[in-house]
Amino acid sequence: IQDAASQILRVTPATWNAPSAGGTQAVIVTGNTGWTVSGTPTWLTASPASGDGDGSVTLTATANPTYGSRTATVTFTSTTGDVIRTVAVTQDPAVATLSLSLTSWSAPKGGGMQNVSVSSNTTWNVASSASWLTPKAKKGNGNDPAFTLTAASNPTDAERSAMVTFSANGCADVAVLVTQPANPDLSVSPTSCTVPKDGGTQDVAVTSNTSWTVSSNESWLAVEAAGGTGSDNAFTLMAETNPTDANRSATVTFSAAGCADQTVTVTQYANPSLLVTPTALLAPKEGGTQVVMVNSNTKWSVERNASWLDIEAAE
Repeated sequence: IQDAASQILRVTPATWNAPSAGGTQAVIVTGNTGWTVSGTPTWLTASPASGDGDGSVTLTATANPTYGSRTATVTFTSTTGDVIRTVAVTQDPAVATLSLSLTSWSAPKGGGMQNVSVSSNTTWNVASSASWLTPKAKKGNGNDPAFTLTAASNPTDAERSAMVTFSANGCADVAVLVTQPANPDLSVSPTSCTVPKDGGTQDVAVTSNTSWTVSSNESWLAVEAAGGTGSDNAFTLMAETNPTDANRSATVTFSAAGCADQTVTVTQYANPSLLVTPTALLAPKEGGTQVVMVNSNTKWSVERNASWLDIEAAE
C-alpha cells in the first residue's frame, strides 16, 4: 500500500464553465494510484466513475432549464482516501425565452375571452394598453397554457384596438394585438302609438351611439328631422288631422349602418264629419220645398218627426 506522500493524483482542468445548453468536458487524470469520482448531481455525469493511474474522465452536463446558474463540485479521491482533487463546474443559466401561441385576436364586438398559451422559462410581466382589455394577471412565471385575455363589449360605433405586451428580462417583448369591430346600437321607444284624430305630436325616445336616419311612409305623418346622431329622448312625430272616416296608420323607420331598422307604428282614428246648411227654415203655409246642403266624409241618413214633411232621400 502506498503512503500518502508517495501517491500522485492530479486532474486537469480544475474548473469547467459548462454552457447553458449542456455539453461535455474531458478531465485528464494523472496519477499512480487508483481513484474514484463522486459529487455529481443529477444534471452532471462522470464517465468512467473510477480508474487506476493515468486516465480521462468525461463530464457531461445536461441543458440548464432554469433562469439561474448552477454549480457542482466533482471530487476525485485516491483509493486510500488520502488524496482528493476537485473540479469546480459552473453552468450558465438558460437563455431566457418568452413566446406566445398567438399574436393577434379579433375580439367579438359584444366582448369575450381568449386563451393565450405562454411559453417561458423565466418570470414575465403583462401590461394592457387599454382599460377595456384585461389580462388574467399582471405577471407570471414559466409556462402558462391558459392565460386569458378578456375584452369588454364595444360601446361605440367605431372599431378599436389595443395591445397586451408580455416582457421578461433578457427577452424581446412579445405582444397580442387585439382588434374589436364597431358595435353600433339603435333602439326606439315606444314602437307603437296612437295620435288624436284632429292631429297632434308624439315624442319618441331614440337610444343610439351612432348616426341614424328617419323616414315616414305617409305624407300625413311628418318627422322632426331627417336623422340624428346619438341618443335623443324627444324626437317628435307630427300628425295632420285625419280628414277621413276611416282609421289610418303609418310607419316611421329609423335606420343606422350595422343595425337592424327600428320602426314606430302610428295609428290615427277615423274623424267622421257631418254638416248641414241651413240648420233651420220657415216653410210657406201653402207648402213648398227647401234644399238642404249636406257636407260629410262619411255615410249619413235622414229622419223626420212629422208626417206632413216629406224628404227626398233618407240617406
